Amino acid sequence: MKESSHNEFEHGDAYSRNSQSYGKIMDFSASIAFKKDTKKLELDIEDLKHYPVASDEMKKLIGNVSGFNPDNITPGYGLTSLIYAIYKIYSCGRVLFAEPIFSEHRRSASIEKMSISRIPIKIILSEPKMIRNYSPDIVSINSPINPTGEYVRYENIERILEILSESGGYLFLDEAFIDFVPFSIRGNTQKLIEKYSNLIIGRSFSKISGLAGIRLGYTISSVDIARKIENNMEPWTIPQYYSRILPELLTSATDPDALSRERNYVIERLIRSGCAILGRPDANYISFRLPENINGNTFREKLLRKGFLIRSISNFYGFEESDFRIAILDRESDQKLMEAIDREIKNGR
Repeated sequence: MKESSHNEFEHGDAYSRNSQSYGKIMDFSASIAFKKDTKKLELDIEDLKHYPVASDEMKKLIGNVSGFNPDNITPGYGLTSLIYAIYKIYSCGRVLFAEPIFSEHRRSASIEKMSISRIPIKIILSEPKMIRNYSPDIVSINSPINPTGEYVRYENIERILEILSESGGYLFLDEAFIDFVPFSIRGNTQKLIEKYSNLIIGRSFSKISGLAGIRLGYTISSVDIARKIENNMEPWTIPQYYSRILPELLTSATDPDALSRERNYVIERLIRSGCAILGRPDANYISFRLPENINGNTFREKLLRKGFLIRSISNFYGFEESDFRIAILDRESDQKLMEAIDREIKNGR
């Protein structure tokens, strides 16, 4: 595997900021919901005269829109803030990461001086018993996997939970992109939470709302774990007006089935251009590898000059300079990108 020249903690926002000198850009680097009908959210000055919304109030609001018991919910200023709170619970303990995984998991575990082990998720899913060899306090998994987009079925998750139950370990299941997964393959989260007290599930409203600047996430867990997470968080982190706009953020939510059809179109076009699809994506993004004779850095630069920003994933565990991730937008935008990719690959041969 080639070494990456990218900072492993660099996120999509950095790619967007660094592309501003290229003029008008179509951004395919951020995997958030694409909405042309996003409403203008008004900020009432009265909202700023009050302290941020109380935790119990936000728990009830999130419970109303998500269907989960408020007692099992811990809200946070984005899912990332909750990730940091969770690893504080296991400070100086042992964590096993199923890679690839969102880089903030590694950063927060490092801050807490945890002993970190990293194994490809494919190995863990095929041989879950190997978890016993590491005696982890917590195992962390992204589902859908970022950056390849596969949804990890709950039957696989249950096998891991059973093994961890033997040793008193916990599982952190980061489901930041779950809202883009077809309903037909999703598991019953409520039953899973009721059955396993050693499970923590993380979710985000930032992705499905299409507004990455709206920092609102939550975890679902047993009441005991929910209390521990909250005890490790700072107070007053969620702005008061979030309680008013939360229902608006979720209007016109992405239809996962319509998304599947568009995803299949993009996959077919990428394969026709000679690219290899990485994994079997179920979410609103696709990762692919360029043909061997195409230089990844040059390719991305040429696309930028044509007005298209895509995400290099070479800073993810196990990926190379020729690997990229793109978000799925609307047909018109996707078609333009596919035509640009096809041209650059043909010109590079």
